[in-house]
Amino acid sequence: FPVTIYKGISRLLTNRGTLVSQWEDLTIKRPDGLTGEYMLSCINDAAEYAGLSLYSRWIWKKYTKKPTYMPSSFDMASSGLARPNPNWSYAFVYKKNSKSDMNPEKTEVTKEEWAQWSDGVWDFQNPGVDIHTTPFAPEFVDRFLKIYTNQGDKVIDPFGGSGTTLNQCIDNCRSCTIIELDQKYIPGIKERVGWGRQSLGKLECMRGVS
Repeated sequence: FPVTIYKGISRLLTNRGTLVSQWEDLTIKRPDGLTGEYMLSCINDAAEYAGLSLYSRWIWKKYTKKPTYMPSSFDMASSGLARPNPNWSYAFVYKKNSKSDMNPEKTEVTKEEWAQWSDGVWDFQNPGVDIHTTPFAPEFVDRFLKIYTNQGDKVIDPFGGSGTTLNQCIDNCRSCTIIELDQKYIPGIKERVGWGRQSLGKLECMRGVS
């Protein structure tokens, strides 16, 4: 699955473009019979096979968890088989090469923001939306738009979901195309971004948005 997706994205990506891909690891059965978490390594192998190089990685701590006691988890921990129940995910950044079309004079990242973001560990909540079970936080998208794109740049989200990428691209004046195969989410996406009801200010940013 990741190979097919990454190959498709690689064909769309310009030679100096950037792919941001957010993943959480999964506990799955390994070929050797053990249960382990190794999906992330497979994902990066798939990206490399598709001609994409891992350029950087970020960690998003997206939930504030309350202390819980799960007997089965404690039993494993007390037996030397501890495995955490993480409340964070990786955001991998891939590129075809180390060059970029970004204009540094037009960056929207302030020095104060970069001082807070540059350690690569982001701690903010995922507020969620009613129309989808696994949405991005708007702040998550905003940061990557500012770091890796300028106003007017083209953004593609092949998993449109709740429309967060589209909504934040409109707010940040980026051209955006999203793809969502599940038609039940389309009305919610249009309602969320105010499709057809944008103010004159947003209409200027909407040019090229589909």
